[in-house]
This record gives sequence, structure tokens and C-alpha cells, in this order.
Amino acid sequence: MILPGAMRLARTSTYLAAAMSSATGGVSSTTAARPAPSLAARLADLSKPRAVFVLGGPGAGKGTVCEQLAARYGWRHLSAGQLLRDARASGSADGDTIEGCITAGRIVPVAISLGLLRTAMNEACRAGEATRFMIDGFPRNWDNVEGWTEHVGASIPLDGVLHFDAPPDVLLARLLDRGATSGRSDDTAAAAPRRLETFTQSTQPVLDHYRKEGLLITVNGDQARPLVLAETVDLLRPLVHGQIVAHSQLLVDAVAAQAWDVCAALCGGDDKLLEQERAVRPHRASALERPEVLDLGRTAVCSYTRVVDGDGRFDETRVWHEYGGEWKCVSVHTSPALH
Repeated sequence: MILPGAMRLARTSTYLAAAMSSATGGVSSTTAARPAPSLAARLADLSKPRAVFVLGGPGAGKGTVCEQLAARYGWRHLSAGQLLRDARASGSADGDTIEGCITAGRIVPVAISLGLLRTAMNEACRAGEATRFMIDGFPRNWDNVEGWTEHVGASIPLDGVLHFDAPPDVLLARLLDRGATSGRSDDTAAAAPRRLETFTQSTQPVLDHYRKEGLLITVNGDQARPLVLAETVDLLRPLVHGQIVAHSQLLVDAVAAQAWDVCAALCGGDDKLLEQERAVRPHRASALERPEVLDLGRTAVCSYTRVVDGDGRFDETRVWHEYGGEWKCVSVHTSPALH
């Protein structure tokens, strides 16, 4: 006769074996399915630096919205144009090339702009300041796309491409208005039309490419700034929600597998929260039903029903906070589901 406790222990061992098989990338002998990514591999993927390209004609308001998004989400705003202007002003060896391109409204060679972007991203990652980047004004042409894909794409996945769309006459008026006070050599009556022409000829194929890839996110840039920001946040919401749900599912799976090193990484090393996670019984595989995310910027609340094999359903709410570009769980509340 098998005692009820032994049956529960056997059932628990079965679920733990399945979870640990996933955690080690193994597969059951009864299935030929591709091995699931290990918990460590999933954590590494979620922790990778990631990028969103931000495109639009000169004067579309990209920089303004990027600064607002940086404040909201803790992402790092990198302006390709500003990096080039800073390099030119610093007396860089590429300064003359950069100056000639900017003044003539031409696109700077990809080796220069990509080198500046890589340096800025590496510095931010090493300092623990950011792992999410909004790259404003890049890629400007197909050469830029190929350069990114060849030298950066594998290490920094691309989450999307924001495109701020506004009519050419609106963009030209904005450039000339800005040029009255900016002192920029590319905001003059002579340079501004050339910049618009360059954008149309060189960047439109880039937009068409990312549209086919399903990565293009188009924002109406011909409206008041608060409305542009609101529309952008709304369009980015599925991206943010996907990140939070993926983090929540990974943490639940790590608890099920008792992979406490993964749990510690997702909880920011919070000993009190880790003890709370350890106290969860049973440690079994769980699926998240109907996850909902409340996006509060650098804080997000994820609520869902956790379906635990063999032990019923639990309502759970996790609060996540952004630290240096990474999401960390800061609290969790679990209770038996009422439905």
C-alpha cells in the first residue's frame, strides 16, 4: 500500500524532475521535442542589453520623447547625432569627416557612428547604469542596418523600431525655428532641406525593412508633445508587459525548481523576499493564467492566477522595480484563488 504522503512525495518528485530537466536543458526519454531553455539561459536572455531604434525625419521630436521615456522607464537615451557632435567637438580624429557630413546633410560612415554607439553602450553596461537603450537617429541607411546586424545584433537584441512620422513641411518649419536658437550648423535654411531629402531617400528603405520584419512602431509626430508621448507609451505597453510577464513566469519556474540562485538574481538578493519564496508550498510547476500588468514606469505590478499542478489555483501579485535597466521583484502576495 502506498501512503498518501508518499504519493504526494512521488508526485512532487515527478514535477521537480520535469522542472529540473527544463532547468538543465534536458528532455524526457519519452519525447523528441527540442530541449527547453534552462532557467539560467532564460535569465541570461532576459538580462541581455536590448535596444529600440528611434527614427523619424529631422525635427520629428525624437530626442524630446526619448528623454521623457528615459525618465519614465530608466532606459538610456543615446542620440547618434549628439554622439557625433560631441566627437567632433572633442577634436576626434574623425572630426573633419563628421563635420563635413553634418554640414552637407550627408550620413556619417557607419564605422564611425557604430563605434561611438558601442562605446556608449559598453560604458553604461559596465557601470551598471543601463541595459535598455533607445538609439535615436540610427540606423539612417541600409549600410547602418548591415553594420549593426554584423557587429552588434547578436549581443544586443532589437525589441522594436519607433518611427515618429510628420509631414516634410512641418519638419522643415520646426528645424528653422530650432535653428534660430540652437546654433547647430545643420539647422540652417541651407542644410535643413538637404537633411530632409537625405532622410527620405536613405531611411525610407530602412523603415520598409523593419515594417516587413514586424518591428516598426509608427507614432503620429504631427501633434502636441504630450499627445505624442501618450501615444508612444501606449504603443510600447505590449513590449513592457511582455518583459514583466516573462520575468514573473521565470521566477515562478525558478521557485518550482528550487533554483535559488536564479530567484536571488530576480529578487535583487533580497533575503526577506527569498525566504518568502522558499516558504511557498508546494514547489511545483505552475502556469500563469490571465496575467495583467499595471505599467507605472519604473515600477510595474503583475497579477495573475497561478495554476499549480495537483494543488489548485492561487491568485498572485508581484511588484517589480527597475534598477539599472533590469527588472527586480520587490514584493509578492499569494492567496488561494476565489474562482
